[in-house]
Amino acid sequence: MHLKPHFKPHLTRRVWEKPSLVYDEGHRKVSWLELFFDLFFVVTVSQLAHGLVGNTGGGEVRAYLLLFVPVWWMWVGTTIYMERFETEGLETRVMYFALMFPVAGLAVFAHSAFSYGAVGFGLSYIAGRVIITLLWARASIHSPEFRPTGWIFILGFSMSIVLFVISLWTSQETRSALWGAGLFIDLITPWFTLKRQRKLPRMSTSKFPERLGLFILIVLGESIVGVVNGIASAPRLDTSAIIPASLGI
Repeated sequence: MHLKPHFKPHLTRRVWEKPSLVYDEGHRKVSWLELFFDLFFVVTVSQLAHGLVGNTGGGEVRAYLLLFVPVWWMWVGTTIYMERFETEGLETRVMYFALMFPVAGLAVFAHSAFSYGAVGFGLSYIAGRVIITLLWARASIHSPEFRPTGWIFILGFSMSIVLFVISLWTSQETRSALWGAGLFIDLITPWFTLKRQRKLPRMSTSKFPERLGLFILIVLGESIVGVVNGIASAPRLDTSAIIPASLGI
């Protein structure tokens, strides 16, 4: 397969670019904007994890997973799209800044997602998934090679969004069931595209692992902050404080 460079020279770069499949297999550096965007997810994961402090029973863990999966899936959806259709145009920055608000909403309503904050959490996820689905639709319009895969993405993700929208007017039990069904559809949709995706350019072998690794490091840094704060708040620094802190590290 003939590989064509994806990025245009700086002097001929347009402000607003049409999405096209990334063919360049060279090393692609993670941008500062991507790292800043990932910080919003770190805050959200941190807020979700606070719900497990002192509550690690089966019900709490299931509730955590039901909230963590949509947060993780939104990060995955954004990252995979950028691996396929990253450009140097203004539309990339607009996309990231637009998605920061739904992710921030997930963090705000993380503590109350199963009570008074359920509608806010649901709306935040819906908003984020709508933006990502529209990006796949835009890519499908401008990239005939990707179009067969893109329409499957759009169909599956739209079905999931509809279930989340319906859940906004239901009881807590029904809402949890609809969220679970919606997430299940989200997760299995890419499996129906694997055969078609084999005909597309290979995914990046450098940028995605680097970004995932940096994201995990930042999340682990939050754990270190928790350990340090725990030691600092101990009434006295003895073995009862040092041993748990050491195990935490």
